[in-house]
Amino acid sequence: MGMSRRDVRCQQLFDGGAHLTRAERLFTLLNVRSGSDLTARARIRDAALAHFAADGFERATVRNIAADADVSPGLVLHHFGSKDALRAACDEYVVTTIAENIEPWLQRPDIGDHPASVAELFASFTHLVGYVRRALVEGGSHTDQLVDRFVDITEAILGEAEERGGVRPSQDPRARAATVVLWDLVTVVLGGHLARALGETDQHEVMLRYGRFAFEIYSHGMLTTPDDRKAQ
Repeated sequence: MGMSRRDVRCQQLFDGGAHLTRAERLFTLLNVRSGSDLTARARIRDAALAHFAADGFERATVRNIAADADVSPGLVLHHFGSKDALRAACDEYVVTTIAENIEPWLQRPDIGDHPASVAELFASFTHLVGYVRRALVEGGSHTDQLVDRFVDITEAILGEAEERGGVRPSQDPRARAATVVLWDLVTVVLGGHLARALGETDQHEVMLRYGRFAFEIYSHGMLTTPDDRKAQ
């Protein structure tokens, strides 16, 4: 069964959106956004996410972002003040979206009993991958701050999950959080290689398969223990 028009556009947005026309990019933005998030400010933010992913921060322009959001450049500056502030708002949206999706899931004491939900959790971030990938590739102090936010939030969420009994205790919670974040971010940067290695072209399916294996590592580990070997 072929991909729907929406799926094709989401796939292109995942890849950075470089080949989308203005009308196609706007179509994508309107179809990946939730129905309750249709304010002008949200449209501008979503257009910026797509342009920053496709063009990079320096090459993306307020004029083009405004055109895709169907607003005037003046309204972009009215809401955000500058392109730098718009990028900061995009960062905040990405971090908040990921945290708000992960935290309720990690609050469950029976996390390890639901491998399918883990895979779907990873796949739910597909539309943000292009933006995060571009930020990581471009680097700089702004990217450093974004990664630090990911690590800080992950450390806090995992700490709360540990208290609830859903995550095993760690001797080094900071290293645990940093390792989890960097592992996932490496997958974002090398997503094309991961897709090729898995023989997949649908990025949603790539993230599902990655999520399933991540669950396997998180819940059961990869190396055997003496007890495991005795049981063989």
